[in-house]
Amino acid sequence: MLSKTEAITAAVTILVFILQPKAEATAGEELENAPAFFALCNVIRQCQKGFTAPAVELTTAAEAAYNGILAAEHLASTNNSYVLEKIAAEANGLTKDLKPLPLTSFGITARKLINETAAKAKETKNALDTAAKAAKDEAAAANKLLAAAITGDGELRDDQDDGSGYFTAATASKMFGTGSSQNENCGGSGNNGNNLGISIINDLFCICVRGTTGSKKVCHATATDKASGAHDFTNSDANNKSAYAALMAQCPQRLTTVTPASLEAAVAGYNNQIGTLAHTVSGSHEDAGYIVGYAHTGSTGCNGANSQVCINYKKLLDKKDAAAIPWQVKISQAIDKLPNNAVVQEIKAGTQTLAHMNLTVWQIYYSALSQTATQGDHSPKLLDSKKFEECKEHKPKKTCEEKGCKWNGTETDGTCEAKPAEQANQEAGERAAGEQKKEEKCKGKLEPECTKAPECKWEGGACKDSSF
Repeated sequence: MLSKTEAITAAVTILVFILQPKAEATAGEELENAPAFFALCNVIRQCQKGFTAPAVELTTAAEAAYNGILAAEHLASTNNSYVLEKIAAEANGLTKDLKPLPLTSFGITARKLINETAAKAKETKNALDTAAKAAKDEAAAANKLLAAAITGDGELRDDQDDGSGYFTAATASKMFGTGSSQNENCGGSGNNGNNLGISIINDLFCICVRGTTGSKKVCHATATDKASGAHDFTNSDANNKSAYAALMAQCPQRLTTVTPASLEAAVAGYNNQIGTLAHTVSGSHEDAGYIVGYAHTGSTGCNGANSQVCINYKKLLDKKDAAAIPWQVKISQAIDKLPNNAVVQEIKAGTQTLAHMNLTVWQIYYSALSQTATQGDHSPKLLDSKKFEECKEHKPKKTCEEKGCKWNGTETDGTCEAKPAEQANQEAGERAAGEQKKEEKCKGKLEPECTKAPECKWEGGACKDSSF
């Protein structure tokens, strides 16, 4: 059991322990800038992904519908050899089980309607292609502006996130400006800042990279800031690449579609970080009203010390006619560049029109075949596709005709085609009738009379046609 004196001593010791102020965490080690980093990360990822031109998706459907119309137009030709050739080649998606339209009243009407529809479809497709190309070009121009917001150069890309596509001697001035320095690029105490907001990467470096000693956990649990002496703004070697790669390794990819609304929301999310840490500064809080990031001493501003890793937009924003942050201007220009809704609706309407035309021509085609099947097809029938392919190979005219095909052209130049089946059958019948007539002319003659006739011969006790 403790004595009275020992008890009092123990109580005082405990009280002192409880009341003793806790040691402050090291400045710049408490992820002070993490919200600003992830807000800026969201902007970067959306700018990298860029806008998807609605025209591209719509014209894919339009192309499919138009191909279907062209396929039906092939079948509506009056040149059956051409039709068979297109079917054999499976042109525009034709299948080999299809056939030409019959030469019936239904087939003739169907040809007329399909060809008229195809002509209108060509006009619709041409207008749609013109509008879609313009929309696609505008979207591409918008995406260049988004790329320029990241780096200052719309041609640069770094899909691997390793900085190799961004940091070169040629791009340093576009990314960080001329006369670059800590004060000019990160704003210092607010009286400097000629390069403020020149690119998103510039501002990202001010918030997460530009520390005095480096290895501080100012933006992420993994240390991201680097010793500023080894990461000069004009430095284009591996140092800035590695610093950027380390940051982007912690920046989630954008998986969903980028829209003007999503990008505007991302920019607003970043702007909401301006001045949010003003309450943490020692001294005048007003000095930190335009700062994004951690500034332990507001009046000192963003000079790159371990406790002053930030960007101060005071020179840009602290005036009546405040200028917008430059990279945000590029994003606004990109959004304005996008095709307006009227153009998108025009492309969508053209696509729907082609889809309807495609459905219509095939309804006409199958309706004509169905009516013909019901009421009978009295049009000349074609030989099968095998005969068609065989006839194509026969030249010149003499060989073509000897093979039972039809020659179109001069004695030496032309094409060999399959004959309609009825014509071929008629010619075969005529040949058979002629042969039968010869046979009947010799039949029944006695041997003396038979041997005198040049077209007859005596064989097997009977008079027969000598050509057999």
